[in-house]
Amino acid sequence: MSDLPSARVIDAPSPEYSRALADRFDRRTPRYVTTRPRGGTDYLLIYTDSGSGVYRQGSLSRCSSGGDLTLYRPGVPQDYRTARGPDNLSSTWTILWAHFHPWPHQSPLLDWPDAAPGLGVGWVQLPDLASRRRAVRLLEEAAAAGASADPRRDLIAMNAIERLLLLARQHTPDAGNTHRDPRIADALDWLHARLDQRLTVEQIARAAHLSPSRFAHLFAEQLGRPPMRYVDEQRLRRARELLTVTLEPIQRVASAVGYADPLFFSRRFKRATGHTPTAYRQRFSRPS
Repeated sequence: MSDLPSARVIDAPSPEYSRALADRFDRRTPRYVTTRPRGGTDYLLIYTDSGSGVYRQGSLSRCSSGGDLTLYRPGVPQDYRTARGPDNLSSTWTILWAHFHPWPHQSPLLDWPDAAPGLGVGWVQLPDLASRRRAVRLLEEAAAAGASADPRRDLIAMNAIERLLLLARQHTPDAGNTHRDPRIADALDWLHARLDQRLTVEQIARAAHLSPSRFAHLFAEQLGRPPMRYVDEQRLRRARELLTVTLEPIQRVASAVGYADPLFFSRRFKRATGHTPTAYRQRFSRPS
């Protein structure tokens, strides 16, 4: 555990690693700040063990407390810092974190509700002590595996992270789609089957038998983001899967996820991940 009496990491680069990197930090200053205005090329999961931190996006913010799990998706700007105490002086924020590149089969576990509309940060609150202790153990297990010389360290670390993601999904409001409006569920099934096609809010709304305005409102309420942002996220998620587990040409990958112009796809992919499709495949490919 590192004790950082004062730190400001502005425009921090994404860390270099293979599949997963985890650690624990005890941040003891209200002046601690980490920002990545362009976001990361990976997922970043942060668990608040004690104290309080603040996640910001422009004028939007949300404070975390013990038991909160947050998830930054690739390309989402990052700004997180210790919260100021009541005396506006020192504050403590003890966190465990993991940077990771998920395996394709883990994608459904990353569909978290947003902490607040527009904030862009996934949020799950673990309500009971047993779940919180388990989250700490799993992140410590991932950190220990990543620091070891075991040639299986990536597999062991990702196994621990997957178990944590499964734990988090048990506490998301729509776990198992229990609370999801059936019209939104139908729309999700419809659009996921058509990611290779041109999609509009009006088309998806018709599949849900709703007006476009009512559909967009209900979708954002239940999924935490607008419909077309969700579509874009799913297209890029699918593209990452195809790049890592197949040898399909880039042009065919672009077409398979709804981009008629492979050059536009490449620019969009690089903006979201920090890598061109070719570079991403070279770095993360796991062809089956």
